[in-house]
Amino acid sequence: INFVYRPPDSRQDWIDIYENKNKSAVNQFPEIFIFGDFSIPFTSKNISCNLKWSTFYSIYGLTQLITELTRVTQNTSSIIDHIYTTYPDHVSDIVVRKVAISDHFPDVSRGIFEVETWIHDPNIALAHLTSILKCTLDKHAPKKRKKVKS
Repeated sequence: INFVYRPPDSRQDWIDIYENKNKSAVNQFPEIFIFGDFSIPFTSKNISCNLKWSTFYSIYGLTQLITELTRVTQNTSSIIDHIYTTYPDHVSDIVVRKVAISDHFPDVSRGIFEVETWIHDPNIALAHLTSILKCTLDKHAPKKRKKVKS
């Protein structure tokens, strides 16, 4: 599971840096989920105008799951919030809420965490997400103590 925020003013080489940092994980683990605000617009037909990014996620067998617009302004509309996975059949539903406190609509993926309700209180939502991530990390990457001889 990987969460991403890419500022809109990032340079194109961000994709190379991101790929280099994640190449081993993508090659090592068969089931990958990447969530985030990539600031790489897709059209409502889920087509990216960024060939370099399209090549990246295609090479690693990732599927972009968001098909509804996530950023709508007076002048433009696009999908800049993405969810990618190597196993799209493991996700039962994607919901893009049409309410927001910014120019992005929040998106929720069901199936990955089996989240069935929308949490309106941000503190409760953060606590819930933290709990889910902690359980997942404890299961798949538990803390281990090692003694180091000096």
